[in-house]
Amino acid sequence: MSGFWQEIRYAFRTLAHNPAVSIVCVLTLALGIGANTTMFSIVDSMFLRPLPIKNPQQFMVLALEQKTGSLSDNFSVPELRDLQRGASKAFSDVIGEQLGLDGLDVGGQPERIVTAYVTGNFFSGLGLQPANGQLIRPGQGEIPGADPVVVLSYRYWQRRFGGDPSVVGRKASLDGHPVTIIGIAPRGFRGLHSFVDTQAFVPLAMAGIEGY
Repeated sequence: MSGFWQEIRYAFRTLAHNPAVSIVCVLTLALGIGANTTMFSIVDSMFLRPLPIKNPQQFMVLALEQKTGSLSDNFSVPELRDLQRGASKAFSDVIGEQLGLDGLDVGGQPERIVTAYVTGNFFSGLGLQPANGQLIRPGQGEIPGADPVVVLSYRYWQRRFGGDPSVVGRKASLDGHPVTIIGIAPRGFRGLHSFVDTQAFVPLAMAGIEGY
């Protein structure tokens, strides 16, 4: 991990020279198994800027530059934890997500959806407030099985449930695992990727990623 932190410190020093991004900066990570890399680089996520999030111009993605020259945004959970512990001087928050395709069964009616498995600070780091109910909070989803909850996107809530507020609090099943719908994400927010319509958000620990 020594090489990892050498490159991270370099990225931190780079951002420190630009107050616009070092004072209030959110870093997003797509989680997975880390590949062999030669260096890290900070990538300005232009395609994310139209999203309704706090300070979108200060939103950065950390990517890995591999030996082939291509960039990868896959990180292991231990790497994410290291970043969260050491990023306070350069970033306001470090959040993570992993996309999945799951079956959501509500009232005996299953449907295939795009799911984002997110860290507990995902919504708070983006400065988002729920349209209804509550969002996943910091500290939730740190232990596998401890917080079996789901937040629906506003668009999916409107399409499938007609905006029925009584959906919040209902029991459901995500790929056969019992969950509770605790809230609705803000209108217009469909996840971090402009090319993906994310329909539900669940705690990262439910993804079964190695390291949890």
